[in-house]
Amino acid sequence: MALDGDELVLNAIECGSVILADGRIAVAENNTGRLTRWALAYESRRRGDSDEEG
Repeated sequence: MALDGDELVLNAIECGSVILADGRIAVAENNTGRLTRWALAYESRRRGDSDEEG
């Protein structure tokens, strides 16, 4: 987000969003895939998978 005069503007290259199992929403820049990797690791930890790093 950036301020342009009195308006907030989105300045992301690839904005991504994730709705988590508990209803929370995460929104972040995802041009490197970091949000995607975080979401996959989060879900793996939530399920109790032991082969994922977090």
